[in-house]
Amino acid sequence: MKTQPSAYIYLGANPLHAGLYANVINLMEEIGVEEDLVLNQLLDIRHPLAMFSERRFILDQIIQPTRSLIRGRVHGPVLFHYMAKLPYAMALMPIVIRFHREGKRVVLHARTLYVANAVLWIKRVLPSTCVIAELEGDVVSETLYYHKYNMKYSENGLARRLRLHLKATENVLINCDAILCVSNKLKEVLVERHQLTQEQQRKIRVFPTLASSKRFYFDETRRTSFRKELGLESRYVVVYVGNLVTPWQLPKQTIELFRLVKQVQPKAILLVVSPEPEHKVMHPYLQSAGIKKEDYQLRSVVYEKIPSVLCAADLGVILREKHLMNEVASPGKMGEYLLSGLPVVMTEYVGEYAAKLRERAQILIISDLYDEDGIEPAIRGFCSQKITPAQRIEFSRWAKKNYSLESAIHVLEDVYQRISHIDQDGFYTR
Repeated sequence: MKTQPSAYIYLGANPLHAGLYANVINLMEEIGVEEDLVLNQLLDIRHPLAMFSERRFILDQIIQPTRSLIRGRVHGPVLFHYMAKLPYAMALMPIVIRFHREGKRVVLHARTLYVANAVLWIKRVLPSTCVIAELEGDVVSETLYYHKYNMKYSENGLARRLRLHLKATENVLINCDAILCVSNKLKEVLVERHQLTQEQQRKIRVFPTLASSKRFYFDETRRTSFRKELGLESRYVVVYVGNLVTPWQLPKQTIELFRLVKQVQPKAILLVVSPEPEHKVMHPYLQSAGIKKEDYQLRSVVYEKIPSVLCAADLGVILREKHLMNEVASPGKMGEYLLSGLPVVMTEYVGEYAAKLRERAQILIISDLYDEDGIEPAIRGFCSQKITPAQRIEFSRWAKKNYSLESAIHVLEDVYQRISHIDQDGFYTR
């Protein structure tokens, strides 16, 4: 006997990650789940006037292209601030009510803790609504990390913020229908910190942030073409992809590492791919390290071109300090690097990757980021090796089996099936 049809809505917290969200939705479409996508616009209360130009950018440069990538509708941008739960939930209600009136059970897949915390209000109003929370990290340790670098809060202010995070986390862990964590370590932290019961623990599944092997793979033709487009044919390209404004990205240390690489590879060039407004973060570090203008490029490219960037590169860099926030994380760029067959220099504390990648010849793991005497010989040996296209293809294929979205999507399929009470006849579509 068939159960009530379900309508699925994927709530994307960060519009810059729209391509990643579309990859997940595409794979779910293959098993019959058609899903709408809502893209948020993060409201920066310090710069309220900037939201108008940002809104136009999201509409034109992100939402419009994304509409051609999925079968469902793409909505937004919907303004979001973690302190304003009710306005966000109310903005989503017309979408939810439309499906509700069609007799469908609404499943909200909420990326990030505070998006899930906000839409639990919808579940209270319409109890048949299901909420899946996808937790990308630990907001408590993230706040402590921010405070360590910026000393942003007073002692009382820090305590208030941590209480807020703990309360929101507990609300989500107890009241959501399912929880997705990006790492086993994050699950362990949440279980211990919040003293979860066995029943509550059973709601939690581990689902890392991974890229699609249909989009990211090594292609020598793409490599040659993009290197020519960027004028990098003869250069040894060291690439960093990601934002520059969060302190855990360590832009200064990335440049210091590049300086060591250049001692081994005189033709090395640093290619930084990040949102254009963030490029200014790099300038003082580049200048203080004495990096010449011809030895670096700061680029901003659309998500669809990131696979070409990584094919064109010779070395990827991802550095993290020893901190709980980093140990529980699952940086999306790591999967993109691996699927592209790219050799990588990383530190021990990039989520759970180090333990699994230690034996791979294409990976150099740095134990102490601040031990230059120890790093220098390791860099010399690692960057002296010549990686052939055949080796990159082999590494890319290995990563597809171990670190692709396709290799992990069964976890999300299981969660959707359990949440929707789907029987053996399969998923319901609109």
